[in-house]
Amino acid sequence: MPYPQPGNATRAAGREARGARLLRVGFLAALSLVLLAGSTQPPATTWSIAVDDVAGIAVHNGGAAQRALVAWAIQRFADQGLPLPPVTHVVFPPSPGCVDGAHGFAHHQGTAGYIEICVPDEEFAAAGGLPVAARRTILHELGHLWTERHVDAATRQAFMGTRGVTAWRDGTHWECSGSEHAAEVMMWGLLDETLLTDIACESWREAFRVLTGTTPHDRSCVSS
Repeated sequence: MPYPQPGNATRAAGREARGARLLRVGFLAALSLVLLAGSTQPPATTWSIAVDDVAGIAVHNGGAAQRALVAWAIQRFADQGLPLPPVTHVVFPPSPGCVDGAHGFAHHQGTAGYIEICVPDEEFAAAGGLPVAARRTILHELGHLWTERHVDAATRQAFMGTRGVTAWRDGTHWECSGSEHAAEVMMWGLLDETLLTDIACESWREAFRVLTGTTPHDRSCVSS
């Protein structure tokens, strides 16, 4: 199946989504960060992708572990009582966006919602299951699609107030973008992993409550 290429508008939105990712969870503007630079533009080519189906979502280039990751991520939203993100395609390497060190990418093309998870097969094999990096990345990227569909302007403003940012998208500084904060908070609230943070866990819980209207279930974190 040919993989549609993002147009200029979705590439522009995607540059922000493919920005740096937190390796140590905390308040984005205050942490010591390791920036994982994303690609500025996918290659201008059409890719032939092997496709499987997971709960109505086309999974491209995915083996059993990748399909299990997609099913796990969708179940995390369902377990939280949240509507599902509008994702129609999940793409694993090789893919147009997984270049130049990118770890993930989310974009829309018409009514289709795409996420690209740039975690190689070797990491799945080494983990013997679902790597933490893959779980974090897929929840972050699904978080982008979810907030674009389910978060209104008033909720965005209230959420940004909890994070100390003033712009939903900041094209210059990704750490100042409310949309990136939102994707990280979605990841934090849905991940089944204890995380070390540089701020009080309650700050994360409050941000998640404002963003989703729900309280995260069984979320563990340790404030450093």
